Amino acid sequence: MQGAVRRLDIILAPTDIYAHAVIGWSGSTGFQRSLAEYAKKAHEGNWKHVPDQNPIVGRAGWELSPTGEKVRRVEGRELGLGEHWAWGKHGIYIAEGSRHDERTDVYVEDNASLRTEKDVFEFFHLEYLEPREREC
Repeated sequence: MQGAVRRLDIILAPTDIYAHAVIGWSGSTGFQRSLAEYAKKAHEGNWKHVPDQNPIVGRAGWELSPTGEKVRRVEGRELGLGEHWAWGKHGIYIAEGSRHDERTDVYVEDNASLRTEKDVFEFFHLEYLEPREREC
């Protein structure tokens, strides 16, 4: 019998999405899904699921056109009617629509203020979890 088979994933990420990529590739798939669900559901105007019960406000970012092009730089962006926060390995967005294939991103957070994993957790008002703690 031969030795165990190992798999190594090498991930290259631009510096502006590095923190999101690290969170997305560390911990379990369940953790990634939970964080994405939390970003979407916990902030639909019902702040009781947010640990400090305060709404998330975008620090600085870009309003997007219907084709996804950056249109206007804004600070302090809050959710509008029918919008929700969305998180993924590529960053933080405000989106309209519920399913990924029907979702329209209307705002993208500028990742300049989200350089570390801790910054991403703090953005969502969550306690930081070490990669070894990211299991569901």
